[in-house]
Amino acid sequence: MANSPEAASGKESTSRRSGLKQSVLRRIIKAELERRRARNSRYSLRAFARDLEFNSAHLSEVLNGKRAMSLESALRLVERFSDDPKIVSQLQDRLKEKPKKTVIADAILRNPVALAVLAMLHSDDATGGAEWIAQSLGLKKSEVESSLRQLRAERLVAAQNGRLVPMVDAPVVSMGSEQGLMDNLEFSSLTVCVDPRRLPEAKQKIDEFMLQMREFFDAGAASKVYELQVQLYPWAIAESGKKAK
Repeated sequence: MANSPEAASGKESTSRRSGLKQSVLRRIIKAELERRRARNSRYSLRAFARDLEFNSAHLSEVLNGKRAMSLESALRLVERFSDDPKIVSQLQDRLKEKPKKTVIADAILRNPVALAVLAMLHSDDATGGAEWIAQSLGLKKSEVESSLRQLRAERLVAAQNGRLVPMVDAPVVSMGSEQGLMDNLEFSSLTVCVDPRRLPEAKQKIDEFMLQMREFFDAGAASKVYELQVQLYPWAIAESGKKAK
């Protein structure tokens, strides 16, 4: 959790949006949906979302212009059905580009609840309500409402079509030599809303990363012992454990 008061002040959060205009992306997706419906008049949006392995409520909001789609999600969808290699190539090229950055206020970075609320608003099932967020995170509604006011004041969350939506991606919070703490210390954390079905793949990627880091450190003249840890755990469980203490 990024609850240290030494969290990086004004940390820049990378933010990616679709390399195509949202209106163009909506037309591409709608055209594919209509193509499938032409073959089967009973083919529904829910079936379409299921075939694309995408949340149906999220997809509905994208098609209705109520929600923007990230570059990663756009590429994941388009790769599944587009027969236009130029579109896929364009999205892939944009994904490789250095993402834009947004400065996150120090007060937000030092507030683990605000970071968790911001992450929760990225959920495909998010209703945007404080009560729903509180229940999902195991928090008091007053804690969530306080964080939402803070996030809105910093323009990290905005009201759109009757619901609250995040305006930035989840920030990576870092502290280390840049903050003048310890030249040999680096600490980074990311509070993010995830699809539980992807956890096995995430754990595999962590294993691969640890092996890569071991190979990286094996090179050179070894002389000091360091410890590298990567932790992945449900935020609500971790937070409830802290409160129990």
